[in-house]
Amino acid sequence: MPVRVGLIGYGFAARTFHAPLIDALAEVTLAAIATSRADAVAAERPGARLSADGRDLLDDASLDLIVIATPNDSHAHWVRAALEAGKHVVVEKPFALDLAEARALTQLAEERGLLLAVFHNRRWDSDYLTVKRAIEANRVGRIVHFESHMDRFRPVVRRRWREGGGPGAGIWYDLAPHLVDQALLLFGLPSRVTAMLAGLRDGALGDDWAHAILTYPDKRVIIHASMLAAGGSPRFLAHGTAGSFVKQGPDPQERQLLSGIRPGAATPTPWCTGRVTARSNANPPARATSVNSIARSRPPCVTAHRTRRNPMKSWASWPSSTRRCARRRRAPAFPWRCRPHPSPDDALRWHRLRGRCFLIPAVEIVIVLMGHHPHGSNL
Repeated sequence: MPVRVGLIGYGFAARTFHAPLIDALAEVTLAAIATSRADAVAAERPGARLSADGRDLLDDASLDLIVIATPNDSHAHWVRAALEAGKHVVVEKPFALDLAEARALTQLAEERGLLLAVFHNRRWDSDYLTVKRAIEANRVGRIVHFESHMDRFRPVVRRRWREGGGPGAGIWYDLAPHLVDQALLLFGLPSRVTAMLAGLRDGALGDDWAHAILTYPDKRVIIHASMLAAGGSPRFLAHGTAGSFVKQGPDPQERQLLSGIRPGAATPTPWCTGRVTARSNANPPARATSVNSIARSRPPCVTAHRTRRNPMKSWASWPSSTRRCARRRRAPAFPWRCRPHPSPDDALRWHRLRGRCFLIPAVEIVIVLMGHHPHGSNL
C-alpha cells in the first residue's frame, strides 16, 4: 500500500516542489489537498480530493502523512494539529517562529511516537554539494572566510505574504533557513551570530535585505540575501590558506521545475562546476565537481533535532524507512534525490528590526529556523 499524503496549502512551494516529487513516486500518493483555491486547483489535480479546510484532512483516517506548505506564521499551528490528530508530518521551513514553539512541537512528536521532519531540500542542491566537496577535498586549505549568497533583483514589492510586514514574512524567514542550515552543516555551531535586517526597496513592508556574520574561533562565515542585487553575485565564496574557491550560478532544479520539467526527464547540461584559484603548488588550479554518489544507499533515520546524522536524502526512502523508523520512534529521511548533475528527480526568534544590528544566541537560530541542533544535542 502506498503512503497516502494530505497536502495542506497549494501555493508556490507545494505546486513547485512537493506535488511534483510526490507524483514521481509509486510508493507515495497525493490523496488530498487543502487549499483556498479549490476550484482553480481541481483542473490541475483531478485525482486528489480537494477541501477548503485543512482540518478535513486531519480527520481523514485514510491519510498517513500530512505535508504542511502554508504561510510561515501558520506552520506551528498545523504541525501541532496534525500531530494531535495522529499524523506523521513534513513541514516547510521555517519550522517555527520562536524557540518555545520549536521545542514544544519536537517534544509532542516524540511523546506521540510520530515522525516530524522539516523540508530542507537545499541540502541536496548541486551548488552546495560542489562547494562542500571542494572544502572536504582541501582544495583551498583551511577555510578562514566563507560567504553564502542568495541575491536577486526584484525591485518592485509584490503583494504577497512573503513580502508583507507580518510575522514570518520577509527575506530572513524566506531564504535564511537555507543559508543557515548549509553553513552549520559545513562548519558546525558558531560561538556568536551578528545579524542585520533591513527593508531597502521603495515601499518595503518587511525585510528584503539580510546580512549575518557567524563567528568561529578560526574563521568568519557570512550569509547574505538581497532583493536589490542586479548582475548576480557568487553563490559561494571560500578563502583558505592555500587559495580561494568561487561557485557561480545557482542550482538549476527550481528553475527546471518552474519551466515544467518533471522528475524522470533527461538530465540537463551539468551545472556543478566552480573555480579554484590556488596560491601554492600544493593546490594547483582545478575545477570542482559535485558529489558522484548521493543517495546510493538507504538513508538512516533523522529526528527533528538530529538531522546532522543524515542530511535529509530522498522522498523515495519514505515508505521503507517509515516502517524501519517507526520501530525506533525516529523520523525518516526526506526529501530529495540527486545525481551528479541533478534534474528535478535528483534531488530567532521574531525580530522586526529594520536596519539595526543585533546579536542572537546561535542556538536559537539553529532550532527555530531549522528544527534541530546540527550536532544532535537535545536543546
